[in-house]
Amino acid sequence: MSFFRIAALLFGVILAAGAQGQGGGRKLVVVTAMTGQGSWEDPRRPALPAAEGMNYRWVASDDGQWAIVEVELARVTGGGLRALDELAAGRGAAVQVFERGRGKKEDVEKEIRKYRKDFDLEEFLGGKKAGGAK
Repeated sequence: MSFFRIAALLFGVILAAGAQGQGGGRKLVVVTAMTGQGSWEDPRRPALPAAEGMNYRWVASDDGQWAIVEVELARVTGGGLRALDELAAGRGAAVQVFERGRGKKEDVEKEIRKYRKDFDLEEFLGGKKAGGAK
């Protein structure tokens, strides 16, 4: 196989990998209603659309009626992109939406503390707090 054929093949693989990852890693922090009866068959959970390729983690509000959720599109799918766009637009049960990297940390924390008084954005997103471990 010639050098040019190998280079063209490698270039095609790199392009395909880049196209697959496009849009992946987009993250939102969402305040949404809770759903579910709390039983084994119907557990309490955030009211989010079920979409392939979408991961989330959450904490409950102080009163247990709301969920503060970090949503990430880890794998790009058509359904995942639509679901994330719907959340970003504030459609569905989401009452507040914050896109990571936009807005000030203090403003996001101020709004979310209306639901959970001890909320710390850095800690929630997995960052380290100044001063070491608790």
